[in-house]
Amino acid sequence: MNLKSNLFIPVSLIILFFSSCTPEELNTSGFVIDDLSPEYAVPIVNSDLTLDNIVSNSENGYIRKYNDGFVSLMYRGSMSSQTAEELIKINNQNYIKTITLNSTQANALMNGQQQVIDLQTIQAFDAGSIEIDSIWLKAGTFASQITSTIKTGGSLKVIIADAKKNGNTLIADIPFTYNGSIPVNEAKYLPLVGHHWDMSTGIQGYNEIRINYTLVLNPTTETINAGDEMQISTSFQGINFSRLYGYIGKIDLLDIRDTIDLSIFDNSKTGQFSIDDAIIKIKSGNSFGAEISSGFTKLEGYTKGAGNYNITNPPNPMPFNMPTINNIGIMAYDSAQIDKSNSNVPQVINQKPKQLIYQAFIKLNPNGKTMRNYIADKSKIKLDIEIELPLYGTVKNLVMESESEAELEMPENDDFIENLMIRFIAKNGFPIDLSTQVYLVDSFNVVFDSLFTDLSYKFLESAQVGVDGKVSAPTSKTTDIMLTNERAKRLGRLKNIRIRAEVATLNNGGLYPSVKLYANYVLGIKIGIKTKLNIKLKEL
Repeated sequence: MNLKSNLFIPVSLIILFFSSCTPEELNTSGFVIDDLSPEYAVPIVNSDLTLDNIVSNSENGYIRKYNDGFVSLMYRGSMSSQTAEELIKINNQNYIKTITLNSTQANALMNGQQQVIDLQTIQAFDAGSIEIDSIWLKAGTFASQITSTIKTGGSLKVIIADAKKNGNTLIADIPFTYNGSIPVNEAKYLPLVGHHWDMSTGIQGYNEIRINYTLVLNPTTETINAGDEMQISTSFQGINFSRLYGYIGKIDLLDIRDTIDLSIFDNSKTGQFSIDDAIIKIKSGNSFGAEISSGFTKLEGYTKGAGNYNITNPPNPMPFNMPTINNIGIMAYDSAQIDKSNSNVPQVINQKPKQLIYQAFIKLNPNGKTMRNYIADKSKIKLDIEIELPLYGTVKNLVMESESEAELEMPENDDFIENLMIRFIAKNGFPIDLSTQVYLVDSFNVVFDSLFTDLSYKFLESAQVGVDGKVSAPTSKTTDIMLTNERAKRLGRLKNIRIRAEVATLNNGGLYPSVKLYANYVLGIKIGIKTKLNIKLKEL
């Protein structure tokens, strides 16, 4: 969350010159040379900066422009729950059925009579606390295996009566042959993908499946005894669903804490800051067909070392819509907003917190079985917290500081430079005053010089504002900064640049009325350098 308010850009451009300008880059058409004190002047910067340049977008922060050009800073955080398929795991299912021959069946087989044995069973489907009325399968394997001591061949059909794909019932058809030794073993494996399985046909209406068996035994001349048997193992492995109807139980879906960095205040030190309104929008998305309980247990601004600022009246419960059963798995959206009309959000933001901290809880089916649920594999809940800071307000004596590396390699003969003059030509179309200072810091973190000799130097005065609150005319200013040879020599010690800026909105006789910032406001910056060299002709 790195939306940066780069109010130091005009001064930073000076530093860019020192670290990047080399003789090969200079436009030599600007040289004016005499025999003793040659001089050259080179334009370095000619740029028009808008809010797009001064405030940069990042992953979680961006600029919002309205149709009239008015601008807001936006910060966003989000959280998402696990998906339904991550939350709900279907156990592997294993069933064993044994068919034992009686004496009548054994004698019939030895007397040339085929035997057909039909069995219908209802089995419990072990889904733990989940109640499955019906389920659409996207993965899984249906396996049937036989182990028989009956000395004959035949076939077995294992019929999953309520599992269908394209209208066809799921059946494992297993032929087997007796080759002179027992046990007789055979197996069949079938994919479950694409099947719809109704588990509501039993007495309790959920988690019950019908498994039917049709065993055909061929007549034989082998000896068949009463008590000979066939063991049938049936299993369902690796079940994954695409849709599920039933009841998924009470689930604590979310109870997590997160933060949103308000990077506009990252470098602020002192001063007064006021936004007329600040808005927090809570946007929710839900694709669970289930009752939801939700709310905030924490919503506050926070600055390390300065404490917490509680935000009043957060939406409890949070807003959530539910998709209809015909739109299973499709996200349904809702939202709520807190602002100056119903909360203290502006007052908290005006304390310049570095972060917004929020902790939210979301529960599914908090009151138990009040409804039958319907979910898709990708069903989840998402929550977006969006902070909007409309750039309409005041700033008074807001001090901001930033430090960065800026090492400079000076020529060996530092008497070569007699002086440097840096010229700034600025046109300010923003209703903001900017005072600044640039400190030069050595490797011992000691400040050894500053760019401006006046510590309270007002680099740019605010543009004039009309009665409609918009800028009526920009202000312009030309500033020359002279670096003598003595000061230039010290640049060899440079390791870091420390920039200190003081920002204020238009000062109207000690009053700082609220102003608005628009996308078409422009800060024009031109920077040039004029260098006077100290050269003796006999050295050339």
